[in-house]
Amino acid sequence: MLTSLDQLDFSGRYTYADYCAWQFEERVELLHGRPVLIPKTGTLHQYVSGQVIFRIAQHLYSQERRFDLLPAPFDVHLQREVKGIEKGKLDIVVQPDISLTFDDDKFDKDGLIGIPDLAVEILNQGNAKREMKDKFLLYEAAGVKEYWIIDPLHFFIIVYSLHEKTGKYTTRLPFFTLGENLKSALLPALKIDLYDIFPEEKDWRAWTR
Repeated sequence: MLTSLDQLDFSGRYTYADYCAWQFEERVELLHGRPVLIPKTGTLHQYVSGQVIFRIAQHLYSQERRFDLLPAPFDVHLQREVKGIEKGKLDIVVQPDISLTFDDDKFDKDGLIGIPDLAVEILNQGNAKREMKDKFLLYEAAGVKEYWIIDPLHFFIIVYSLHEKTGKYTTRLPFFTLGENLKSALLPALKIDLYDIFPEEKDWRAWTR
C-alpha cells in the first residue's frame, strides 16, 4: 500500500488492484498500466466544466433522453471487453473532466466500466500533451464516439467524432471559437454558443493570474 505520491514509480507498471490500494490525495490515471499525475485544477477550469455540463444536460433534458453526465473525479475503466478481464488486472483507468453515456449498464460501485459515448478534457498547465496526443490515441483506440478538447486560455474547442468505418477520429473544422456555435455529430441538435462557455474578460484575467 502506497501512502505518499513519492512512493509511486512513474516508470513502473501497475494494475487497477494497485490503483485501489493507493492512499494519497493526489489524482492519478493509469494509461496502459503507466501512472500519470493529474494536475490540480483551478477556478477557470472548473467554471468552464460547469458551463459545458449545464448546457449538455439542459439540451438532453429538453430531448427527454435518459443519460448520465459525470464530472471528474470519476473513474472510467476504459477497456473494450471488460467481461473477459479480471477487474484487478485492468490497466486503463482514466478520469475525463466530463463523461457522458447513455447506457446505465456500464456502471458499478467503482465507476464506469466500459466506453463512454463522449469524453471531454479541459486543457490546463501541464496536461496539453497528454490530452491532445496520449488521450486522443487512447480514446480513439477504445472507441469513444466523440472527444472534445477545450482550451479555455485560447477560447477554442476541438470536436473529434469517430468514423464508423475507419474507427479513426475526424473533425469538420480545426476548432470552434468565440462567435461560433459548437456542433456535435453525437448530439446533432445541440448548439452551444462559445460565449456562453468561456468567462468574461474580467473574470478570465482574474482566474489566470
